[in-house]
Amino acid sequence: MKKMKLTTIEDWTIDISASLIFILMVLTVIDVMGRYFFNHPLKGNVEISRLLLMVSMLLPIAYIQRRSEHIGVDILTDWLKRYNLLTYNSVKFSGLILSEMAFVVVLIYCVIDLKMSVMIRETTEGPLYVIVWPAKALLCIGLLFINVRLLAQAFEAIKSISSRSNR
Repeated sequence: MKKMKLTTIEDWTIDISASLIFILMVLTVIDVMGRYFFNHPLKGNVEISRLLLMVSMLLPIAYIQRRSEHIGVDILTDWLKRYNLLTYNSVKFSGLILSEMAFVVVLIYCVIDLKMSVMIRETTEGPLYVIVWPAKALLCIGLLFINVRLLAQAFEAIKSISSRSNR
């Protein structure tokens, strides 16, 4: 049996996220139609939509990082890439490590919050009580994937730095 690559898992996360966005869209259409045509909105739509939106935005973050499609200011990095590739790779490595440290802290607190949510059987407030821990578990999974992706990219940056400095 072949080992599953990180890229395959990241591709799955983007598919899951797209599915969640589609479900969110369908729920919103049903809610709006019910509210305006039948004067009866979908019960619990706000609570479910909040959870779906939160998960659909954070779950594919490793995929976005892999493809470098995140929003960023790249004036300095573009200049460094053209004129000094070793410095560019060093700055890139530093940014990846700082991001990794921040996401590790966020992951730790997310896991602590997930554990507490499971213990107290946390639900949303509103007309429909929705169990919260599955959404929090998916958030933890998304954070785990971004941590792994950042580490992989940091190792790639180290390889680039060492291969450039050996020349």
